[in-house]
Amino acid sequence: MRNGHAPCPDAGKTHGCSVPLDVVLDLEALEHHLCHPANLKRGFCWPALADPTPPVPGRQGGGPLLYIVGADAARGFLAGHVEAFCLVVQPEGDLSDWLAEYGDRVCAVSSTLDVMQIFAQVQGLFSQIALWLGAMELAIARHASLQQLLDEGEQVLPGFVYIYDDKGSLRAYTRSMVPPSPSYVELGKTGNLRPEQVLGPHRKDFEALACEGPTVWLEKPTDGQTGERRRERRLFSSVEVAHADICTIVMVGGHTQPTKGQVTLFALFVTYARRLCQAQCRSAAALGAEPRHELFDKLLNGEQLHTSYIESQARRLSVPTDAELKLLQIGPLPPQGQAPLPSVLQEAGRLNGGECRAFFHEDKLLVLCHCEKSDNRLSVRRIDADLRTHLHRPFGAVASSSQVFSHLKNLEFAYRQTNIAFDLRKAIDAEFPGSGPDGSRAVYAFEDAFLFYLITQKEPDARFLAFSFSHTVLEKIHAEDVGHDTDDVWLLWLYLHFERRASAVAEALHMHRNTVIYRIERICRRFDLDFTDQGTRDRLLLDYKVYFLAATDTHQLARKIRKNASLSS
Repeated sequence: MRNGHAPCPDAGKTHGCSVPLDVVLDLEALEHHLCHPANLKRGFCWPALADPTPPVPGRQGGGPLLYIVGADAARGFLAGHVEAFCLVVQPEGDLSDWLAEYGDRVCAVSSTLDVMQIFAQVQGLFSQIALWLGAMELAIARHASLQQLLDEGEQVLPGFVYIYDDKGSLRAYTRSMVPPSPSYVELGKTGNLRPEQVLGPHRKDFEALACEGPTVWLEKPTDGQTGERRRERRLFSSVEVAHADICTIVMVGGHTQPTKGQVTLFALFVTYARRLCQAQCRSAAALGAEPRHELFDKLLNGEQLHTSYIESQARRLSVPTDAELKLLQIGPLPPQGQAPLPSVLQEAGRLNGGECRAFFHEDKLLVLCHCEKSDNRLSVRRIDADLRTHLHRPFGAVASSSQVFSHLKNLEFAYRQTNIAFDLRKAIDAEFPGSGPDGSRAVYAFEDAFLFYLITQKEPDARFLAFSFSHTVLEKIHAEDVGHDTDDVWLLWLYLHFERRASAVAEALHMHRNTVIYRIERICRRFDLDFTDQGTRDRLLLDYKVYFLAATDTHQLARKIRKNASLSS
């Protein structure tokens, strides 16, 4: 055994086996970590005992070795092996000297064991993880179940794990470990999840942990938790395929904060679970497993849902409950079973910088875009540019879009808006020819279809109309005027009424023309508007009609508009 290598012909080759340093440092034999590099994620293919012989090129099996060395030989070995990384046992002297001299090539630990004993334990850990990764690769190749995949990792994962699907049904749980509390004993016996065992990310109760690969969340203890729940620290992560939640994986730890190594092992298992689900759903169209979400189906079918239920399900889907929203309907789609459909789904999930949810309802592909409170992130122009890049040019797909709205409870109305815009796309094309380089149109906005809808409806739905006239640009400007004692609503009305002649507006308001231009440009930047577009102007003028009707007798600003109506003559 030269250089302390154990006979392991596949070391470092087992499907890219690389054991991160933070996992090694979790060994109980390494009692105190005296110093370590900032990057604990760096991986090693196999441990080795250090000796003064220079390493033979190509000996490392495609990855770096983790050298185990005593303090007495460490400095000489590091000086002679300029690329080596060492786990130094019982270093002597000032630790700052080690860090200053060797930087990120040293991790120093103290232990009651000698170097050979530590090497044996580290070697055993590497062997265990290599076997585990190989077993999980085999499970994926055999299209095993999630329970079988979990069974392979029960001896490696540092906690009790359970997995449930998007319906809240138990799919797998750790069977060889004593459950951490009575509630998990019941989980294994009945397969029924308690409400508190169904988790979802929420900024008040969970925090995202920094790790490579899937996002891992840590449940924070709250004052309302008592008994066993208060002692638990739960990690969880969602498994998605084609932007649909397939299952959620939860690992229940002890009462202390999970170590970085524990988080890394958990994230590694989630990565393999994701690969297993993707392998089983390789073709979403062929398997009839298009991404669907129960919450969205219920909302779009008009079910009356409690606000707390909507918010809890939204957190599970990582849709912020206080976000601004816009719904897109994508079409035409490739026929079922054709290869392009998974690619369309993948690209749909990249709209709005990935801050969206792509899903099917009935036979229609919908994309719910969301963002924190912003006046222009979801503008029609931005959505148009985004859609051209991801779906229009590569697949010939177009979209109809709702207006910006708030609260998921309004999703049904937004869906009606996308249907209206899609149905009226020929009329929109006739009035507003496509603006793309080839004369094509990528997005049919409800704003462009609204007037057509009003003309064609004998008895428009009052609730739908109330929704369509809410959350508008005019509403936001008016709210800011009230809060800051400004009059941008009035200025914008005159600008539209005088057909964008800034001089006429300046004369009416007794201000400089450049001031008018500056304030109008500020509104354009804020909302990403283009007042040269007739459709944009038409929609704003329609909003003003409703504003006058609603505000004439109650708002001072509306009375001011009425008083100065003579300016229009």
